[in-house]
Amino acid sequence: MTEQEVIARIQEQLPEAYIEPSGQDCQLALTIISPAFEGKTLLARHRLIQSYFKQELADGSLHALSLTTKTPQEISG
Repeated sequence: MTEQEVIARIQEQLPEAYIEPSGQDCQLALTIISPAFEGKTLLARHRLIQSYFKQELADGSLHALSLTTKTPQEISG
């Protein structure tokens, strides 16, 4: 999957999310800021995002996806 495809998939599910990519090729890292993460643990946030890519993670077409997940409140301090 390309970086653009990954971002588009997340934005389909979380249209209000701000997504900042870094890395390249199969070493994709994303910082995702979304109010959907309010009240969720770090693990729950990562599982939510990973659930959008079950097939790709299982078949290896997407791997090494590094996530930083924050709420808008966590960013504004």
